[in-house]
This record gives sequence, structure tokens and C-alpha cells, in this order.
Amino acid sequence: MDTIIEHCGLQVEDVEAMGSLAAPGFGFGWAPATGCTSDDPDAIQSAYVTPIPETRKESCDEGDWDRVRSAVLADYG
Repeated sequence: MDTIIEHCGLQVEDVEAMGSLAAPGFGFGWAPATGCTSDDPDAIQSAYVTPIPETRKESCDEGDWDRVRSAVLADYG
């Protein structure tokens, strides 16, 4: 199954983002997010995506999210 990033033809940008509020599975609070864009000349596309790991600890620190961000960039950047 394609991810939304693949389905829309987006690439993850290597930029720092502020994150998103109340992401699914994270409760009401902050979750990291990353910006995505497309180079498609026929469309202006962008998205703000919160990666949700299939396995996660009770709470995550900045080092954990840096590893998730690196993995997302490696796969979709």
C-alpha cells in the first residue's frame, strides 16, 4: 500500500518544522511533523505530515524523533 507521500508524488523536505497538535495516537499535545512538496510543473503541491511509527515507546524524546525524521528522509526525501 502506498503512503500519502508516494500516492501524491511528494518528496520530504530536509527542513526543521514546528510539529503538529493532536496527531492521531499522540493525544492532545505536540507531535513532530515534516514538510513535503512536489516538483510537478503542472501542480502546486505541499503537505505537512506527522510520521507515526508502527512501534513506539510510551514517550519519545528529541533523539527518538530525530531518528524517525532521518528514516523518513532516507525513504521519501
